[in-house]
Amino acid sequence: VPSFVVWFTGLPASGKKQLADAVFKKLQGERLKVERLDSHDIRPLFPTLGFTPEEVDRHIRRAGHLAAVLEKNGIIVIASFVSPYRESRDFARSLAKNFVEVYMRTTPEACEARDEHGHYREARAGRLANFPGVNSPYEEPLQPQIIIDVEHTTSEEAARQVSRYLKKK
Repeated sequence: VPSFVVWFTGLPASGKKQLADAVFKKLQGERLKVERLDSHDIRPLFPTLGFTPEEVDRHIRRAGHLAAVLEKNGIIVIASFVSPYRESRDFARSLAKNFVEVYMRTTPEACEARDEHGHYREARAGRLANFPGVNSPYEEPLQPQIIIDVEHTTSEEAARQVSRYLKKK
């Protein structure tokens, strides 16, 4: 089984983490060597990094390096990061041998409606700076391998869509 990096990207609260978790569990259930990387797990490794555009770029580049090292060691990597900048994602892609970009396409308004932590409300009130989709840009992928239309796709359908793509590869 070839190793690869599956990189889930999209606005905060777009469903990246949930879908990545579902795909990870499915691959684990198939007894494949798979590792799960999520921003919440990786950030503590670099505690001095904040959320300025430069720091976010550095964080995503480091995550890309980690994903590529795991992939080179025969591990399938399921990564979920907002990764708002195309250049950072392209850098991560350049390090991996097999990179699959999964774009969770949705609107900031739809994400805000799903936001259980109130981050969108905080950002709109000016209490949270550099928040993608509110007061900082999110650059949509130009040519992702998979696009999940979040508003019109159930989580089960989305997981099947990603699994089918990976099986073809």
